[in-house]
Amino acid sequence: MNNLKKIFNFIQVVWNLKNTYRWCKTNDWREESTAEHTWRLVIMAILLEKELQLDIDLEKALKIAVIHDIAESITWDLDAALLHKNWWQDIKTQNEVMAMNKLKDMLPNEIWKEIFDLWNEYEKHETQESKYIKALDKLETHTWVIETWYKYFDEWHLDFTVHYCDKSVSDFPALISYYRILKLKLKEEYLKWWFEWKDEYDIINENLI
Repeated sequence: MNNLKKIFNFIQVVWNLKNTYRWCKTNDWREESTAEHTWRLVIMAILLEKELQLDIDLEKALKIAVIHDIAESITWDLDAALLHKNWWQDIKTQNEVMAMNKLKDMLPNEIWKEIFDLWNEYEKHETQESKYIKALDKLETHTWVIETWYKYFDEWHLDFTVHYCDKSVSDFPALISYYRILKLKLKEEYLKWWFEWKDEYDIINENLI
């Protein structure tokens, strides 16, 4: 099989991201796909890099954003609350490694190496670009929470929800000012629905989540 056919077949497989549904739903009660999550993540990465005048490689960051959930084209998305409590974390890791091994055989070696390196860079989140996308990945989900959380969240999720982005944003401090806007919006939602907003919620705790 020549390389162009391999690329075509690979594109058909990752098309599944359009039908890989996340644990959250949209405002119209439709399940959100991983592809939709990634699309808004990319938009956020472009806009905030420009506004904050970040000293990062934007092209690389965008590639990481596009690739970061590619394993979900074979696996599935898991509820972040379950992963936070270490439920399913080992299974998630095992499944993603198996998925990446399956995807590996579908592409020419040189192209696959770049994709795998981008995915692995995100998983390790040691570089500025990967830390940027890791933080935005959480902030994108937090945006969804602000938009629709009241439909799904109860008192057991309150602390988790407030601090969901704290650690990742602390790892990329340039996003703190943007994160504070989201926290203020979340506070408005809490108070609107009669949930307590504790003083500690205003603090960004780098040791949480």
